[in-house]
Amino acid sequence: MLVLVFAAALLVAMLGGDDAANAPVATAPAALTPAPTTTTATTPVPEEAAPSSPQAPFVTQACQPAALAAGSELGIGIPRAARLIVGGAERAVLDGAVGCLREVTGRPPVLRTQVPIDATRRAAPGDDEVSQLAAFGALLREEGAPGILSIRAHDFTRCGRRGAPPARQVGELAPGAALAPCGYPTPELYARLLGELRAKVAELAPGADLQWTAWNEPDHPMFTLLDGLGSVGAARRAGQYWARAAEQLGADRVLAGEFSDRDAPTLVRLRRAFVAGAAQEPPAWAIHPYRDLTDAGTTPASSVDEQFAAAVAPAPVWLTEVTARLSGRGGIGGDPAAQLARGGWLRAELGRRPVRAILYLLTPPDAPRVAAGDTWDSAIADRQGRARPFVCGLAGLPAEGCAGDPATFGG
Repeated sequence: MLVLVFAAALLVAMLGGDDAANAPVATAPAALTPAPTTTTATTPVPEEAAPSSPQAPFVTQACQPAALAAGSELGIGIPRAARLIVGGAERAVLDGAVGCLREVTGRPPVLRTQVPIDATRRAAPGDDEVSQLAAFGALLREEGAPGILSIRAHDFTRCGRRGAPPARQVGELAPGAALAPCGYPTPELYARLLGELRAKVAELAPGADLQWTAWNEPDHPMFTLLDGLGSVGAARRAGQYWARAAEQLGADRVLAGEFSDRDAPTLVRLRRAFVAGAAQEPPAWAIHPYRDLTDAGTTPASSVDEQFAAAVAPAPVWLTEVTARLSGRGGIGGDPAAQLARGGWLRAELGRRPVRAILYLLTPPDAPRVAAGDTWDSAIADRQGRARPFVCGLAGLPAEGCAGDPATFGG
């Protein structure tokens, strides 16, 4: 029987929490303590300091196989891979999640991470994106999983606000120099930076089964293009980036769009601008429909991702970020019965139609976000590291397999 051990590093594992540092510490049984993991990455990967959290084990019964429609996939979003290759509680979270989803789907889950376009030029302490790439490559090898590399802006700055500089286009960089915050590359510079990134990925993850996305959420204010170009212009520029990426990687290896959580008419409008920039019809798309895939009340007529899929058919659509939060847009909510139903509904959707979904996110956010008081908001486990019913619904387990207590959320 597969035992899924989600150590309570999941207190911060899905979103981080201001209560994690003060929660009591319990000791996991010795048999459930994972051995340290060794990486063969060619670039040294430092162990990152993670927020402290309880060590109580997260255990369910055996996860049950699901009847999948042709093309359905499940995956896990991993923002910061370096924390996960050194063993310990957070790696136990990953190994448990991978093991469970492997049982549900019958194959390894897809692992997705984001990397800045200038990652190869950032190896300084505190800004070491090269080590993050090495860690992600190590995870793909160790888990035997396919991956998605989502290219994003230099950082997460809301350009032009709160003292941040306005977004500006950059056409040239000195050798070895990275973009500054709120700088975005011309298509020509993008192609050069992508060539460097592609070579580094080939070095760190040789033979990896990878898909790429050209630019994460070009229509979102945290990813630079929107401030500089507006929503339509940002989508068009992302299409230009996609065309450059397709030239190097092959069109079948680059997902188009990856737009943020929008209504269906907006997504269709952004798609038209993206295609105009790409000057061709991409063969596969990605969107982030946080609101509807985990909403058990959604019907085919109201489902954003189904409407978008109809607009781009027969091209497949990846849902590269699907919420695993309780609150916010698309939040699953705190009622245990509703959580169980929504997990079961997602499981059923995997069989009703092709659903290619990445559950976002698994690992903790960066430590500064936790220090700033990020609220614990996980649909996977409560603050004591106990499973939420959403997991049981997705894994085909009864509610008794999960002990998550929604009363602990936010209290």
